[in-house]
Amino acid sequence: MVKDRRYNRVKKLLLAGYITGFRELFDHIPKTLVGKDLGMHNQTFSKLLDRPENFTLLNISRIAALFEVEEKIIIDLIYTECAINRRLKNER
Repeated sequence: MVKDRRYNRVKKLLLAGYITGFRELFDHIPKTLVGKDLGMHNQTFSKLLDRPENFTLLNISRIAALFEVEEKIIIDLIYTECAINRRLKNER
């Protein structure tokens, strides 16, 4: 299977530090494509995006493999997303 060329573009943005939050990935590549390439139903992937703390290490490893980056990069993005969500929740 040929991988979408947008993965390589996002990889460059990740490595350059231009993407700092997990949801920012999906400004550059459709979440439906990523979910499909992970073998997840769109609804399941959307639920995980709403609650990123529920991603498993296996999910994170597969996402990192799609973008051809280290798992730590994806973990850091998810951690940042969780921190933002916590802060927003506390402000309500």
